[in-house]
Amino acid sequence: MPWLMKAEPDSRIVKGKDVKFSVDDFERIGVSHWDGVRNHEAKKIMRERMKLGDKVLFYHSNCKMPGVFAVAEIAKEGYPDFTAWDPDHPYFDPKSKRDSPTWFMVDVRFNRRLHYPPTLALIKHLATLSNLPKEVSYIGDHGLEAIKNMPLVNRGRLSVQPVDDAAYNAIVELGTKGGWDSLVSVSRNAPKSRQTKASDSSSEIAKPKDNETLEGKPHERDKLLPGEDGTFESGQGQHLAYYDVLGLDSQCTTEDVKKAYRRLAIKLHPDKNRDDPDAEEKFKEISVAYQVLSDPELRHKYNEFGQKNGGGMSEPAGGFHDPEEVFGKMFGGDRFEVLIGNISIGKDMKEAFQQQHEEDPNDFTIGPNGRPVLTPAGAQKKWSREKKVAEEKARQRQARVDQLATNLINKLNIYTEAAKGLHDEMVGASFKEICRLEADDLKDENYGVELLHAIGKTYQAKSTQHLASSQFAPLGWFHGAKSSFSVVSDTVSTLRSAMELKVVFERLQKAEQSGMSADELRKLEEQAAEQGMRTMWKGVKLEVESVIRDTCEKVLSDSTLPKEKLHLRAVALGLMGEAFLTIHKEGETHQEDFVRVETPASKQREASNATTQAPPPIPPRPEDTTTATRDAQQKEKEETLKAAYRAYESKRRGNP
Repeated sequence: MPWLMKAEPDSRIVKGKDVKFSVDDFERIGVSHWDGVRNHEAKKIMRERMKLGDKVLFYHSNCKMPGVFAVAEIAKEGYPDFTAWDPDHPYFDPKSKRDSPTWFMVDVRFNRRLHYPPTLALIKHLATLSNLPKEVSYIGDHGLEAIKNMPLVNRGRLSVQPVDDAAYNAIVELGTKGGWDSLVSVSRNAPKSRQTKASDSSSEIAKPKDNETLEGKPHERDKLLPGEDGTFESGQGQHLAYYDVLGLDSQCTTEDVKKAYRRLAIKLHPDKNRDDPDAEEKFKEISVAYQVLSDPELRHKYNEFGQKNGGGMSEPAGGFHDPEEVFGKMFGGDRFEVLIGNISIGKDMKEAFQQQHEEDPNDFTIGPNGRPVLTPAGAQKKWSREKKVAEEKARQRQARVDQLATNLINKLNIYTEAAKGLHDEMVGASFKEICRLEADDLKDENYGVELLHAIGKTYQAKSTQHLASSQFAPLGWFHGAKSSFSVVSDTVSTLRSAMELKVVFERLQKAEQSGMSADELRKLEEQAAEQGMRTMWKGVKLEVESVIRDTCEKVLSDSTLPKEKLHLRAVALGLMGEAFLTIHKEGETHQEDFVRVETPASKQREASNATTQAPPPIPPRPEDTTTATRDAQQKEKEETLKAAYRAYESKRRGNP
């Protein structure tokens, strides 16, 4: 299987050492350890999936022109990354031990350069097209479709990514034959030839003349504004620092900036990197970069003047805190979008704040009690505005459910297309294990376990309700009533939590007025923070469960499908729910129904509990008592499941 592997070609000093690794370095060395990977998903790929001889696309990342510059191959399969044991190495990890290594690496052998390195801008541009341009007709429609499905385009954060054969061949053809320079350009005034052969040095790609900058000749700079496609073009090359911090090129859209910030905020948050002394500074860097590049006006000033020559003046004095972004990062992040979509509570809060600022004073008059009240005209305007907002929310909610239903059906098809009959235990066990492994990979996201349990319980409830109603109607009614009772119970719990939060804040307000000591006041503030997080979590949980219920009902009520197919979907849904509910945080066997907030008080309580409550021992793995015949049957079932999965993937991508 082919892979895409990222490296940084530009100098970057970590712990006094330069960690750059360009195509020039790779070609000179020939065979290199692929060390320093500190992402668990990428580690699993190198440890378990990469095989000797697998093809590799060598990708330049975090630079002015990211793209694929060479092809290579796996020269040695996964083995422990010994750089994690070296205290002087930039990526030293004290948690990784020689007898129990945390990180793994592979060896990669350089093969050849690509004469016309396909840039990220080209790849993203091709992914937006419905028809194949004549300039690159040689890759074929199947090549264009494969590029659209590349993780680099759809989910490009990993430094090691799978690439299917069709996408690999298309990228190599683009890099070998070229001819695509008219499709994309890196900058409005960039040198005309963006496809200089890379046979001698990668620095020749788009290298300006001695009397030119990357923006063109001196004194000929345009005042750059957003383009018609919503992208921005950078000014001078030295003004790319904020783009580099977020790992973007200067042509990125505002949406690209938001997505990059979400990913990096989760990855670099100081709470997740307590062993890194530079964690606070790194998090501050991406926050400042996001504040500037997410605002079109500030971004224009930065592109024109840079940071030192006036760009810094455009940075907001107070931080940029977007409730929609906060909720997105706080609960699950980007990786949960395929399961729950975008959480709307944060967006509702932001719109409420904006609405308060947009209210017209002329819509109010002074009432009998001396307080402002709406005039009849103001009340009519408010009603019209709220009606319009409600209609838009309903439309967005339905679009969210439709997309989630499509995602869920694609996942359930892995089981429904492979199962031989309504009670195929072996395929069910294999499917459940696939779901468990994927869920296990999500548990380390922000509040991932709590979300997995909320999703899993809803999947199980809807599965049980459907299966019971299809076999015995009264039981279906019973499970439906049970589910409704659970919703009411959760709603009451959320309202009670909100009331408790109100009481805490009232106590805090009175304490501030009464002159309470600083220590007592701090404890009350911590209590308010914890209660606030509990309340927010319960609100998010209600929203997620509601959306998942609607999604499941859509998936299980398709009138165009036979009952047997819907029955299989319900079985698969229940297996997914069971798999999600098996996931727990390390050292825990159950989950509390609220999100924890780390305050000095909560840390002290947890430390006290840890001394009196040791985690239960892990039960031993049961001995394998299967017979040779059963092993053969299991293998046959697994092969059937894999074949069905490959067929499903091929069908989803439009291949015959």
